[in-house]
Amino acid sequence: MAKTDQLKKLPFEGKVAVLAGATDGIGYAIADRLAHDGAKVMVSSRKQVNVDKAVESLRKQHGTESVSGVICHVGKDEDRKRLIKEGSSYAVSKTALVALTRSLASELARDNIRVNGIAPGLIKTRFGEAL
Repeated sequence: MAKTDQLKKLPFEGKVAVLAGATDGIGYAIADRLAHDGAKVMVSSRKQVNVDKAVESLRKQHGTESVSGVICHVGKDEDRKRLIKEGSSYAVSKTALVALTRSLASELARDNIRVNGIAPGLIKTRFGEAL
């Protein structure tokens, strides 16, 4: 890959994709492509084993920060609410921190002040168990 290709923004960078039934077949292929193109992807399925398998496979290809998963039976109101609460609040907060870091780095560079953000990935905590 040419150096200029590495600097191009991915088409879905900074976007979050929430996919129901995305642990196999066409749904999985869509999740894979969206993650490849820079999206943070939340996959869901009715069975935990399917979610775990898909998330593990996608993370191997795209990294732990790019993919998460949750059980969701789209016919159940409480499952749909949990899916949106998990695909949205966590991802939005992380995306906001990245944007703030970039903005401050740009603004403060002229004053010779460096701004860095550290993103260690998923850590084994009680919060991380859901992911």
